[in-house]
Amino acid sequence: MTSRCLGDFVKGRRKDDVMHEHLARFTAQQGVLFIGRIQEKTS
Repeated sequence: MTSRCLGDFVKGRRKDDVMHEHLARFTAQQGVLFIGRIQEKTS
């Protein structure tokens, strides 16, 4: 079964904390838990 959840990180929220929340619900023996993307600042 494949499940994907894409979302943006809220400013000030630690990515490690978000990852640990998802990892607690991850039940497969192996798979992709997180995929990151780069956001460039423009001014």
